[in-house]
Amino acid sequence: MSSSARRPGEEDPQPDASELVTVGLTALRGREVAELDEARFADYLRGAKVLVTGAGGSLGRVLCRRVADLEAAEIVLVDQAEAALVDIHHELRYDLGFTGGALELADLRAPNRAHGIIAKHQPDVVFHTAGYKLVPIVEAHPVEAAENNVLATAVLVDAAKAEKVGRFVLYSTDKAIRPQTVLGRTKAVAECIVGTAARESTETRFACTRLGNVLESSGSMLPLFRRQVRSQRPVTVTDVRMTRYVMTHEEATGLAIVAGGLAARGDVFRLDMGRPVRVLDAARAVLTAAGHRSEGAIDVVGSRPGEKLHEDLEEPGEAVWPTAHGSILRSGPRYADPAWLDSRLRKLRSLVDEADAEAVRVALEHIAEGIRVDGRTGAARVDA
Repeated sequence: MSSSARRPGEEDPQPDASELVTVGLTALRGREVAELDEARFADYLRGAKVLVTGAGGSLGRVLCRRVADLEAAEIVLVDQAEAALVDIHHELRYDLGFTGGALELADLRAPNRAHGIIAKHQPDVVFHTAGYKLVPIVEAHPVEAAENNVLATAVLVDAAKAEKVGRFVLYSTDKAIRPQTVLGRTKAVAECIVGTAARESTETRFACTRLGNVLESSGSMLPLFRRQVRSQRPVTVTDVRMTRYVMTHEEATGLAIVAGGLAARGDVFRLDMGRPVRVLDAARAVLTAAGHRSEGAIDVVGSRPGEKLHEDLEEPGEAVWPTAHGSILRSGPRYADPAWLDSRLRKLRSLVDEADAEAVRVALEHIAEGIRVDGRTGAARVDA
């Protein structure tokens, strides 16, 4: 790998996060970073008690900081990772001066634990960011993925309904559209759980947010590329044709907050993402930003099991409407017959308990195939 000239003993120059955000969006000609101005839609957070699952994760952490900025009265920080939980609590208290953080070290896959936390804190709002999200890891561990991404979501949704939580927002992914991986199917089923609950609930307003590849989130392409550049290894790209929709942490956070403000029937909210970024171009841009030439510094290693070349943002023919926020679009909820879904989830629970990985894969595929997509047609509508 070639590099620009530097003094002996001097480390390779490394771009900071803000430079890589620019690399990922504007410099790659995808789109400008969206200015979401989510505070216009965040009245529901002021003085509210907010519960965030996965609070110590890369997405949950940014969300917690923004919710604190928007004057929530209390943030219940829920995570099963002890160190990450303490870190975000310290960030809120000592960096932001926010003293309303409450810690809950918990595994929400346990029904009694989830219900107990919701009943104890009585939150006004739940943001469910927790979940496994790395395609190859999840593909190799379908039992754990089904338990964490699907069954834990069902438990949390049931608890929110039972305790009459005001608003519930699920973090999902574009991999839930026409899913080909275990990860995509778990997220499609999680969206279905939320959408089905929304059709029955009169107390809780549900919404899903569908994210692309969040730049700088743990496990995403830019941190991987940076580690490879730093260690002077070739940057790995799975396929030269592969593209991804990309967004920043701030956009993901703003999208979730706006979705909470517009939440009602379990609809799915997403950013107007522009055109996708070619992963090869992103790799080249990171190398350039770090002062390296890309020739000979990129290895094409082949696609991983089930991985798509291109992601989708909605189902073919699915109705999509504008919202009161010009950069955010809405599509109808995913749902299923409640009795059918409940029976399928109970069967999935038994297969998870048996640790039958192949049967879990099949069960997830069958549930995903049975999901109905609200394809309402008619005049375009804009939500107030």
